[in-house]
Amino acid sequence: MKKIIAIVVFMLGLGFTANAQSTSAEPGTKAAFHEAALKDVKALGKVVKLNEHEVQMFTGLFESKHQELYNINKNGLSEQRKDAVYQWTDAKIRASISQDRMAKVDAEPELLKQLTH
Repeated sequence: MKKIIAIVVFMLGLGFTANAQSTSAEPGTKAAFHEAALKDVKALGKVVKLNEHEVQMFTGLFESKHQELYNINKNGLSEQRKDAVYQWTDAKIRASISQDRMAKVDAEPELLKQLTH
């Protein structure tokens, strides 16, 4: 009986250790899209101040963008489809924040490219 308990404890310990070593999400998973979206939101937040509602909204927008681009790359779809996603994302960003804050984003073309691509 002691051996069985020892084996169960050992197996649980290995399971927790394996989970603890996982540092990033698998590509193509919801967690991976969320991580990438948070990175984009953080970059946007460095340039313009975002309230909690905007953080949630942009997180959802960027998750959708990353998921759509992943699906396009995975399925080998055309560059026109990617361009449509870039334009759609740009339009959503512009519609979501004021013109003066968008001017700050436009002043940093690398940031805008990161957010839309």
